[in-house]
Amino acid sequence: MDPAYIRWLREVRQEESKANLIIQKRNELRLRTELENDAKRNASRQSEHEKIARVLDQADRAILETQQEQETVPQELDNAGEFTLSPTILLRALYEWETMRQLEEEKALGRPSSEVARCVAPVFTLPFFESKTAELVTQVAYQSRFSLEFLYQEGLIKRDGTTRNLANLCTHLFEAEPANLILVRLLSSGLLHEYLTAEAAKTVKGDRKSHLTVKLASVSGASETL
Repeated sequence: MDPAYIRWLREVRQEESKANLIIQKRNELRLRTELENDAKRNASRQSEHEKIARVLDQADRAILETQQEQETVPQELDNAGEFTLSPTILLRALYEWETMRQLEEEKALGRPSSEVARCVAPVFTLPFFESKTAELVTQVAYQSRFSLEFLYQEGLIKRDGTTRNLANLCTHLFEAEPANLILVRLLSSGLLHEYLTAEAAKTVKGDRKSHLTVKLASVSGASETL
């Protein structure tokens, strides 16, 4: 056999071996990259769940604050009525009172403000049902005081009782209480903004779950289900 042909055949086999080695290394590198990406995605999901858990933990605290006073109502109360007094009810009354005072200044109010105040006052001073053992008048007074302090601590009213910040949004979503209070807390505290800002860098165009609108909807939906 021709020696030149043998050398050429050896060179071809060496080149094939080098090419196979390069392909093998590329495959290993591709597999390693995929494994690292999977690990990063799993870590990102875990971090996202932890952040949402912190958001929901603050939401739980807000719910607990709104339910503390209601737990003091005795078990032996007559169930002839429903105790509807809540922080949102008080906030709506304060907001409507501001609107009414503006109409009064414009001389567009159909009745004196003192008459309106006299009609609304029993909602926050008198119970809607009776009990022979419980001091319901005292409990209603405590509930009204608790609601007032709660709204002030949440930054929804000023010291003089006028509404502020996101009080309009809270009153508009009154049917979703306490979810309205939770949403206002997340917005006003800046926690939701910080969460979305941190997640913005992880947005992937082809991954819908990484979009900020989807994450915002998931947090809002979780708050409403509490």
